[in-house]
Amino acid sequence: MKPQLESVSTQLLTYLKDSLIEEGTVFDELSPLKSLGLDSFGFLELILFLERTFSSPFPLSALTPEASQTVRSLSAAYIDAAFR
Repeated sequence: MKPQLESVSTQLLTYLKDSLIEEGTVFDELSPLKSLGLDSFGFLELILFLERTFSSPFPLSALTPEASQTVRSLSAAYIDAAFR
């Protein structure tokens, strides 16, 4: 079953806030991911979180610069690519 964008975005944002974002940092689903200063391993953690949580691989072809801008764009790209 294809997950809803709101659900994926919310869960990814919660993961970020619990694991990778410093307490007190203002960040939402439309904030630029690059503002977090994630390195390649941090970004990989986001991809692995999505794959584990929703039990579907994230096709590498979907990891475009546009898809990597925000939590919402990453979530949308994941849903579109992984649940066709």
